[in-house]
Amino acid sequence: MQPSVRIPPNHLRVLQTALAGLEGLLLRLERALREPPLLGYLYREMNPLLNHPRAGLIWNEVATLRGELRRLGTKLGLGVSENDRLGEFRSRLAVLWVDLEELRPQRLAGYGPVSPELAD
Repeated sequence: MQPSVRIPPNHLRVLQTALAGLEGLLLRLERALREPPLLGYLYREMNPLLNHPRAGLIWNEVATLRGELRRLGTKLGLGVSENDRLGEFRSRLAVLWVDLEELRPQRLAGYGPVSPELAD
């Protein structure tokens, strides 16, 4: 579809990035309103949105905002930004791997003496 507004390509890229990021956040908010939090042994999400007294109102506002983003995206001729979840997990794992390497006794020693029990 041909955009109804003519905007320089550099501005379109900035708009695309910002508006796609906003929609991604709104989609995550929708998910948080309906899915239970993650509960692990060492990690727990708190999700007060799940039973929030205004959850219905928030859901409607998010739907309205997403509708406006759709309208604006069509008007400006913006495409879809894709986020590769596998790539995102790989990136986060790479960062986490560095944190795990920092847990080795020789690295922990930089924070003070390491007990022999911990070193095992």
